[in-house]
Amino acid sequence: MKKLIFVFLLFVIQTPVIAQATFQEWYRLSVQAYEAKDYIQFLKAAKEADELRPNHRVLAYNLAAAYALNNEEQKAIETLSKRIAYYAVDDFSKDDDFESIKSHSSFQQLLEQINEHSRSYRSSKDVFSITKEGFHPEGLAIDQQNQRIFLSDIRTGRIYSYDMNGKNEALELNLKAYGYWSAMGMNFDKNNPSLLWIATSAMNVFEGYNSELQGKSAIVSYDISKKKMVHEFTLAGNHTFGDIILDSKGFIWTTDSSTPAIYKIDPSMQKMTKEYEFDGWWSLNGLTFSENERKIYVADYITGIFIIDTDEGSIVPLSQNMESTRGTDGLYRVGSTIIMLQNGTEPMRVSTFDIDDDGNMKRGSWRVRDNNLKDLNEPTLGTVIDRSLYYIASSPWRFYNGVEQNLEEWPTLNVWKLDIDKD
Repeated sequence: MKKLIFVFLLFVIQTPVIAQATFQEWYRLSVQAYEAKDYIQFLKAAKEADELRPNHRVLAYNLAAAYALNNEEQKAIETLSKRIAYYAVDDFSKDDDFESIKSHSSFQQLLEQINEHSRSYRSSKDVFSITKEGFHPEGLAIDQQNQRIFLSDIRTGRIYSYDMNGKNEALELNLKAYGYWSAMGMNFDKNNPSLLWIATSAMNVFEGYNSELQGKSAIVSYDISKKKMVHEFTLAGNHTFGDIILDSKGFIWTTDSSTPAIYKIDPSMQKMTKEYEFDGWWSLNGLTFSENERKIYVADYITGIFIIDTDEGSIVPLSQNMESTRGTDGLYRVGSTIIMLQNGTEPMRVSTFDIDDDGNMKRGSWRVRDNNLKDLNEPTLGTVIDRSLYYIASSPWRFYNGVEQNLEEWPTLNVWKLDIDKD
């Protein structure tokens, strides 16, 4: 009998400590019950672990196996189907634990579902590629005045700019020299095109990182013309500010993935406030507004995309099939289309869905634009110019070789552009 996948994989995110201990304990109990062939207790513990830590490929696998071993075939198939939506890998068809469902017609449909999710699609176009040893890009912003693309570096805290063809590199800013850390998401201020807003956080791959830096994070602004810092906003506690956007009123919005919440900054008042938090959030990444800014779409890396009604303050899941939006990093709107950069799926992909006049997802509008491509390797963040999304299509996250956080090799780094109207 093939053994279940008992090696628990840790993600490069920081999750709530209490919840983590709880689901890990249920996971350990499920393993013990399975090894004792107590399949009733195995199912009970697997359910608890999956509910407390949703959309984890190992926990979902174990839950599906537990259903199958307890002759709950339909639930086993449904669980595997949801798992395939974000992890399209056949690692179960030869496992004897699923013997009870292999004769079902729906089982073959699972394999067909994997084939469909594994097809290669290419809608995005190349902008430029660079090979720069030690460079780990995360955020991208475009200086439209000077037609320069800015890329932020997680490892060194530096921010570089390039012309639109990836040539004429220039070092614009070294955050480390100012006492800051990894350079994360960035965005230019529409009311002051020379002002670049930057999220900076102490990531564990940052050069010089140590335990004393854990939880350090800030939002800063830098005048690229005057070459000077203008704003700084920090909070006490454990924070990881990642993405950053601006609204039409000039307020700055950012997500915190360590202590999941959305913050708003009023530069004129020099004030940073927590605007939204939700019990169902684990690790927040990208966010974007509807056109009238009455809705905020925010990506939780673990559970999927949520819609915030800024008038009512309500926070609801985008859809019932949240697993399809799992693993989203950057999140952007072009007209009535929302774009998801999904580096937490297997294979990685760029997906979209359309929203109606009320800001809700249109039924049947979800589609994959780029999928299962060699050069689409850990897409992270980008920026929208006119009707196109410029984004980092490949970054080195998957090339780290473990605890020391050194890269075994430096990959080619790709910047792509997705033209919504040309697909």
